[in-house]
Amino acid sequence: MSTVLAPLEGHAPLTRSGTSSRGLRVLQVIASIADVNGGASTAMWSTLDALRLRNVDVDLVTTNEDGLNRLMDVPFGRFIRQREHRIRYFPTRGDRYTTSWPLAVWLLRHIREYDIVHIHGLFRFAPVAAAHAAIVRGVPYVLTLHNTLGDWGLRNRRPLLKKVSIGLIEGRMLDHARKVHLCSADELRLVSRVRPLGSRSAVFPLGIDFPQAAAEEAPAQAPEHESFAGRKVVLFMSRIHEIKGLDTLITAFASVQKGHPETVLVIAGTGDEKLVARLHALAQQVGVAQHTHWIGFVQGERKRNLLANATVFVLPSHSENFGYAVIEAMLAGLPIITTANVPAGEFAIGAGAGVIFDGTSEDLALSIEVMLALPDTQRRQLGHRAELTVRQRLSLQTFGEALETLYREVCQAPLTS
Repeated sequence: MSTVLAPLEGHAPLTRSGTSSRGLRVLQVIASIADVNGGASTAMWSTLDALRLRNVDVDLVTTNEDGLNRLMDVPFGRFIRQREHRIRYFPTRGDRYTTSWPLAVWLLRHIREYDIVHIHGLFRFAPVAAAHAAIVRGVPYVLTLHNTLGDWGLRNRRPLLKKVSIGLIEGRMLDHARKVHLCSADELRLVSRVRPLGSRSAVFPLGIDFPQAAAEEAPAQAPEHESFAGRKVVLFMSRIHEIKGLDTLITAFASVQKGHPETVLVIAGTGDEKLVARLHALAQQVGVAQHTHWIGFVQGERKRNLLANATVFVLPSHSENFGYAVIEAMLAGLPIITTANVPAGEFAIGAGAGVIFDGTSEDLALSIEVMLALPDTQRRQLGHRAELTVRQRLSLQTFGEALETLYREVCQAPLTS
């Protein structure tokens, strides 16, 4: 006999007897959805939007973390509507691990009100607490890793601590996951080095909420900074982090600027103050400080205008889960330069609208010079192909269908002891 559970705010009572006669109820869990966290937060909103298109009943629980040692001013103790989705915030200590014991307690009390739990990320408190609660309460869960087991992170970000943590905690999370969602075949390869997944892996790209086609948008305004006017713009737009390879870009730009004095480098994003200071010093050292513009975090109309006035987009990352910034640039009709470590770069290459460089500043400089040397009409043709490719292959409808199919497959599988 199935057990009737108390309703979650605003919902009818549920049973755990199966999902064949009703829609799915899915709980999404992520440590933070702050914009400063970049791709994972963007992916979370796309996940919610994609599932809404499929009429899947979704709740999201997270913390009020807003970057290291910063907290969002949000209500606690109830679900709220944000961007048309049901979200419940829990207070965190503000530490690097994003510890939130109220979240852990809530999960243990309420997780059985859902058919499936979708957990995002590793090495933080919220995903660990969600996996523990799901295992204890017998609720199946899916993991999306967001590149947390990428080579660069395991080698350069507390490697010994991560090795111990995988042995004690994250390895168990992976072993008990009913399915593990990877965004690319390359991410699957990297994860398989850490933990074999077998038939539990599911590989498909993220989706994106497309703006209107570039041809239908209002004309771009003049650049907000007078130094951009009449100049070619090499654009980097992402969070500023060691993994992004900005030191390689700045060094490469010094070589580019010598042959293309009309070019400026625009860096849009924020990050650790000490790292930003080191990068400023590097730009000064290689002689491009006066041609490098640091404009901070951008969104909305400022972002659209920035993309519209750029000449080429560069993301020289050592590792990425997917690379949403590349997709945004492609949608804006920009040619792309990135590394083989950025899965989204595959779409630019497939469209014939991008270059994969080998990770060195010399090859990056050469790639930028090739793009700058193209006639404007040819660059626009590349950008047009880039936009069409993204719209054809990365729609929210396609992403939502893949997610719902994955969830239903998981829910139909028998629970293991």
